[in-house]
Amino acid sequence: VKKRTEELEHTLDNLKQAQVKLIDSEKMASLGLLTAGIAHEINNPINYVTANVVPLRENVDRLTQLIDAYKALSPDNFEEQSSKIVELEKDIELDYTLNETSELIDGIEEGAKRTYHIVDGLRTFSRSDTTDKQMSDINVGIESTISVLKSQLKGIKVIKSLASDLPLVNCQLGKLNQVFLNLINNAIQAIEAKHGAKTKLGILEVSSKLENEHVLIVIKDNGNGIKEEAKHKIFEPFYTSKPIGEGTGLGLSISYSIIEDHNGELSFDSKDGEGTEFSIKLPIN
Repeated sequence: VKKRTEELEHTLDNLKQAQVKLIDSEKMASLGLLTAGIAHEINNPINYVTANVVPLRENVDRLTQLIDAYKALSPDNFEEQSSKIVELEKDIELDYTLNETSELIDGIEEGAKRTYHIVDGLRTFSRSDTTDKQMSDINVGIESTISVLKSQLKGIKVIKSLASDLPLVNCQLGKLNQVFLNLINNAIQAIEAKHGAKTKLGILEVSSKLENEHVLIVIKDNGNGIKEEAKHKIFEPFYTSKPIGEGTGLGLSISYSIIEDHNGELSFDSKDGEGTEFSIKLPIN
């Protein structure tokens, strides 16, 4: 009996390790698909910074000339040098140069902030979890997931209603991020299947709130919904309604397992042709 128990424990450990690898593999596959979009999102603010650097350098050179002229002032050449300074101020259009310089710095700062938010969102989303759960802010996970999906959300109206007083949840946030990614990505695909890409008719609603010692996260779309005959199969491993080669059929199955591992509930309500609403209920502790 002892030997049999040890064998069963060893098998269970192997299954747990396989599940962790499967979840990480699915996350990396998802990130691989997002790479091009994320690169484009980073490229925009970087281009903005680069475009502002050249005129900023020119303005700094002009202002340096003026400073050098002031430094050359002495009691012996005061009148002559003062005249040169006045002429130089006119030549470089001092007031305009100062205003433009301030605007260029603001632009560079904005580009840097946008780049930081994109990279920070990706870092938060991609975080690796230990086997231990820890108290985490669910809203941070939702925001980072939306951030990495930003390039795919163009043309879709995103309505966020995230409770500011949401308590921390004892969880593995990296794994929950994978759930959010799978659900939001499915919503995007359902919206595009019904309305077409970038038609501005798509609506994605994401909300979080505290409800009876649980955190409730709702992800709702106005896509094409789930057909009645498919509803009992969507959480089955390898089931997918997508064309061959466009889905592994593991996203919702893995999501269900992750939520189950957190002692939570993953449910949905859907009407064919009208949209789908997924609800995640997580205990605080």
